[in-house]
Amino acid sequence: MNENAFSMASIQGRTWFGVKLRFAISIDNYDFREFEDRVFIFSCSDISAALEHALGIGKSREHEYANADGNLVRHQLVEVVGLKTIFLDRGDKDEFEVYYEAIPADSSFVYHDSLEVKISEEIKKAL
Repeated sequence: MNENAFSMASIQGRTWFGVKLRFAISIDNYDFREFEDRVFIFSCSDISAALEHALGIGKSREHEYANADGNLVRHQLVEVVGLKTIFLDRGDKDEFEVYYEAIPADSSFVYHDSLEVKISEEIKKAL
């Protein structure tokens, strides 16, 4: 067995959390050019400890470097977007749900008996 793989024995009896962290990316300390959202999973004793752990993860991922043009590019934690207790109960499946987010539908969304699943343009380009 791969020593890095999750096993049911290693997850039972622990409280697991999923956190979505947002990082701002700036060049030469000017406008933010874009944001990156990153999702991490980890175990902690409670939600307060989980928030502190999440902030530590985010701060440890901040970095800066000079790009090819010599400009300073900075990745900076700007938001803890979501922090949820997650349940790594996979049953007989070969996957884990590591994060979920409830997103309110706007009024233009209309329910149909059979909804079409959309694939993002980013994923389509990668295929």
